[in-house]
Amino acid sequence: AALILTEAWIAYVQFQLERIPSLIERAESLLDNRTAESLLLGELNFFRAKLLYWQGEAEISVRYFEEALSQVSHKDTHVRSNILLMLGLARHMLGQKEDAIRELTLWIRATDSSEEYLLGYLIAGLTFVHLLSGDLIEAKVQGQRLQTVTRKISYSNSYAWSLYLKACAHLH
Repeated sequence: AALILTEAWIAYVQFQLERIPSLIERAESLLDNRTAESLLLGELNFFRAKLLYWQGEAEISVRYFEEALSQVSHKDTHVRSNILLMLGLARHMLGQKEDAIRELTLWIRATDSSEEYLLGYLIAGLTFVHLLSGDLIEAKVQGQRLQTVTRKISYSNSYAWSLYLKACAHLH
């Protein structure tokens, strides 16, 4: 199941969302919910939530993101980062902008500054929420903050997103 979920992450990164449902089904058929590793169950719920989010099913996606978050540990930084970012966006889609901003801000404050990868995702989520809300001034501030954090890590994708988000806020 772990290898199938790895394939789902690859499809996710390549934005080949149409491949993910069959991968979820295959992985799920190999797992026993009573004995399966919590992280794998969290990944399954993340992918379910992500697909629902892209289908506009915000309420159900929030529930799956919350379930996924409860299933992954703090040390599962990659999965946790993706869940927290998407949970913020799903809350915004659900009309809970203030909740999304508050939660993302609290998670940012609770994150150690040495966890640049997680901070990058959280700040990106906050930046997206401000952009989607039309709060371009705050989106620009958070885009600059994201650029500062992602400049420290050797993950060029995050740094590129920081430049894009900052530019989006600046253009409007």
